Amino acid sequence: MRYQDLIIESAPNTLLGSFSPDLVQSKKWLCKNLKKILKDKSAGIIFILGSWYGNLALFLESENILYDNMVMVEKNKKLLEKTKKFLKLYIKTNNIRYVNIPAENVVYPNSSKILVINTSTNEMTTDWFENVPDGELVVIQGKNMITENTKTVTKDFETFKSLFPLRQVIFSGKINLEDPETEYTRYMVIGYK
Repeated sequence: MRYQDLIIESAPNTLLGSFSPDLVQSKKWLCKNLKKILKDKSAGIIFILGSWYGNLALFLESENILYDNMVMVEKNKKLLEKTKKFLKLYIKTNNIRYVNIPAENVVYPNSSKILVINTSTNEMTTDWFENVPDGELVVIQGKNMITENTKTVTKDFETFKSLFPLRQVIFSGKINLEDPETEYTRYMVIGYK
């Protein structure tokens, strides 16, 4: 990747890009609110859909969010291998699994408590949501920014919420963020499907 490309794209598809200030802020926002909901209870098995470089795991760990296992779901095999190497440097546990499939193909266990996190809803179709078992806790983030990778457009918060209807909403909010190219709004809902 050329240096000029890094200047043009604030969050390029690189490990460094996954730590852009706006993405870090949205991950901290997620973890802070999730911690308030879980308190000191285990989330069970956490499925992170569209895990990209997997750095959400670092933020979950730093917020002391308890879990039994974590599953990184990423359709890009090379990216998933990079994620595995990266996380092994910083998280000393054997409780992280790496699954190379699209998010809509995940088969969830029906005998375990699970938490599904998807911060990449705009980069995939809504089919993943249909597979999440009813009654399970989900954390969903989206944004009003449209890029070349956008598959699900959520221009406003009401549209976003209507695409992912929850039986019980525990948290619902939005924050304004800025990257070097543009300002945008990130949405988040946490609740039970």
